[in-house]
Amino acid sequence: MHKKWMSLGMMSGTSGDGVDVSIINSNGIDQYESLKDKYFEYDSDIYKDIHNIKEKIHSIEHLNKFKKELENLERKLTIFHAKAVKEFNISEDTIIGFHGQTIYHNPIQKISKQL
Repeated sequence: MHKKWMSLGMMSGTSGDGVDVSIINSNGIDQYESLKDKYFEYDSDIYKDIHNIKEKIHSIEHLNKFKKELENLERKLTIFHAKAVKEFNISEDTIIGFHGQTIYHNPIQKISKQL
């Protein structure tokens, strides 16, 4: 018999409007049970900040140019996501996966920036 793992996954999409959170139990191989799914909509300030900064970044150089704005947004997003996770009342041995909110992606240069 395989051990069961509790896993929490978070996904924010290109739309930058919020984050989907799901928690499952799984043996990590061929069995899983979905326990809870919930969507958390970003507040209007975070939504505006995401889309404003994405409009400004068109090259890798812009990541440095707007570094302070990116750091401030990253802090807001981290707090937002932490509150979403907290609402799930997970145990300390829960596995959490989250790729971050994509701000810039350039497959030719093989660069992607997530907050």
